[in-house]
Amino acid sequence: MPRTVSRDPKIELRSKASKAHAVMTIGYQERTVIDFIRALRAAKVTTLVDIRAVPMSRRAEFRKNALASLLDDAGIRYVGIPRLGTPKELRERLKADGNYVAFFRDFRAQMIYQRAALRQLLDLSSGERVALLCFERDADQCHRSVVAAYVSGKLNCDVIDL
Repeated sequence: MPRTVSRDPKIELRSKASKAHAVMTIGYQERTVIDFIRALRAAKVTTLVDIRAVPMSRRAEFRKNALASLLDDAGIRYVGIPRLGTPKELRERLKADGNYVAFFRDFRAQMIYQRAALRQLLDLSSGERVALLCFERDADQCHRSVVAAYVSGKLNCDVIDL
């Protein structure tokens, strides 16, 4: 079972110093873009993988093209894999019923249809310091925790929530 490390970047870096590898996750909810990029840089992320099904935001700086440009300026590569996002019907059902147990169960079930996208993510994660991006600040309430657990299981590494 993957071990999730504290969200404090200083603690995370110390606690994983003996690990060869880790997959990180980050949400931008309630963060400024400056704090968001600082967290990525503190964790030495080289590639941000956007796993939002629709890489748009009400906040202009977190829209796909704007974010990619800001990350490029910070020396961080942006890669979008929207096929690893939550399908619209699951997002709508969760919004209506708030049932996270059913949401995560059904999201896990639909992941088997995303083999090419998962392979792309595994290839990136095995060679770079990757952080998975979605909206929710709390990874436990976001599909990225399921995707991170998959990567962690395949690569035998920790999950670090920034």
